[in-house]
Amino acid sequence: MGKREGRDHMHGNHGKIDYLLRAWGRWSVRVDLGGLGYSRSCASFRLTPPTRDWQATHPQDIEVHDLDAVGRAVDCLAVELRIVCVLTYREEKSLRAIGKITASDYSVVRNRLRRVKESIARMLEGQRPL
Repeated sequence: MGKREGRDHMHGNHGKIDYLLRAWGRWSVRVDLGGLGYSRSCASFRLTPPTRDWQATHPQDIEVHDLDAVGRAVDCLAVELRIVCVLTYREEKSLRAIGKITASDYSVVRNRLRRVKESIARMLEGQRPL
């Protein structure tokens, strides 16, 4: 596969990678909150039965181990890419808001988000199809 073909292949996967990252972001927030939408220490919900992290609601068309694989790939990103990824997909911040938070130009943030998607796609390529 030539350089141009590889680039086209990566861009073709951006929609799928974006979908996986959005699903991972929502799922990982729910896992951190115990799957209830509230922290486990919230006084109002002290009597609710505890849930295991893997029981947090996840998209039905994506397996939990696929979401874990995305999470591991995110953890392997360079720091500046991981920050953009987490702010975009977990915190659901706009690119302009991320630019303000990171003191970066909009085009820099947009370029980093593109690099996030390309890096995640490369990292997940070697694993079973998602």
